[in-house]
Amino acid sequence: MIRPGSFNGIYAFKPTWGAISREGVTQYSMTCDTVGLYARSVTDLELLSSVFQLCDDEPLPSASFSIFGAKIAFVKTHVWPNAGPGLADAWLKAKELLKAKGAEVEEVELPEDFAKISKWHADVLAGEGRTSFLGSESLHLLLLLDLGP
Repeated sequence: MIRPGSFNGIYAFKPTWGAISREGVTQYSMTCDTVGLYARSVTDLELLSSVFQLCDDEPLPSASFSIFGAKIAFVKTHVWPNAGPGLADAWLKAKELLKAKGAEVEEVELPEDFAKISKWHADVLAGEGRTSFLGSESLHLLLLLDLGP
């Protein structure tokens, strides 16, 4: 799953890593890949979850969630400076609405090392992806050069 469902305007669910076998699915990154599900509705996602026999490790809490008294963190990542005015306005509005309903809202600042996460992620993908695509890329190049098997 490359893009979240919300990015595409559909319903999506990405189960815990390893909850669905990747057998038959092209692998790109051993540590980052996991099978994700797209669907037309929550009902369809529930159906897919039953087909793959997905279940919660812990039962749902008996008491329903209450915003009043909930502790909610707002975390700006290193890419926050790229946020547009619409996102910045929505961010502020969400904080205001949560506070108005009694939530304890806190803005959390990440340590500087978190700014390296994009590069680290790219390094892992490039390193692990190399083995997945080098074989087919090399074969394609050989065929183009008429040096194939």
